[in-house]
Amino acid sequence: MKRQIFFALCLAVWCTAAFSQGNQRYKELNWRVFHWVNFSKYVDINSAEWKNMPLQDKKALMQIPDDELKAMSTRELIDAYVECAFTRNLFLYSEIDVYYDQLYRGFNGVGELMQRKDVVDEVVKYYSAMDPQSSVISPAGIPMRFQMQFMEYLIGNPRMVEKCTIEQQRALVRELLRQSARRGAIQYADDNLESNAYALAQLLDKSTASTANELTQLEGSLWLRKTGRLPNDHLSSKVIELAERFIGR
Repeated sequence: MKRQIFFALCLAVWCTAAFSQGNQRYKELNWRVFHWVNFSKYVDINSAEWKNMPLQDKKALMQIPDDELKAMSTRELIDAYVECAFTRNLFLYSEIDVYYDQLYRGFNGVGELMQRKDVVDEVVKYYSAMDPQSSVISPAGIPMRFQMQFMEYLIGNPRMVEKCTIEQQRALVRELLRQSARRGAIQYADDNLESNAYALAQLLDKSTASTANELTQLEGSLWLRKTGRLPNDHLSSKVIELAERFIGR
């Protein structure tokens, strides 16, 4: 009996040590791995260890270490945002503000990005360089069309819009119109242009009083700004027309 008890205690200690070592292996993985679409190639998600790990511990593995976070350039933080697993959760929420809140609280890279003084200028440069015809897939496994969507939802983020001067608003509107035309020319699916219409609507609402009033009069514009989705087939073209008048085309 004593031998059995001793064996059981040894087994318990061994299991605890094995679990601890497994946890340590997870900690040794770079935080980026946990945002990759195919992260299950590197993490045994069916293991008891992973299944029993508290959600907050899993989220902790996805955070950028503080020393690295502060050393990252604004462009690198934009890359991290595009690659972020939480960014891909948009359609889990019926209201886009809830999505933004969960994204902001879920990944420390987003909060750091929003604190950067040059964030708007860097977003303009980053977005303008994107090519909708590119077949490049990001390291996390994200096709270009989704990368562009995520950037447009970043542009439309209320925290981002509030940081924009009127000149920066116009610069972003011009780029959104240019990218919308490029994607329309290669027959992008309508749902891939929702993010573009949303970002435009968000910027127009914070532009001039007359433009914001015109936007409000468009049927479905409030729904678009609340959900990030187009409620009808005509709203996108109406928002584009209003945006073109805003920049003086």
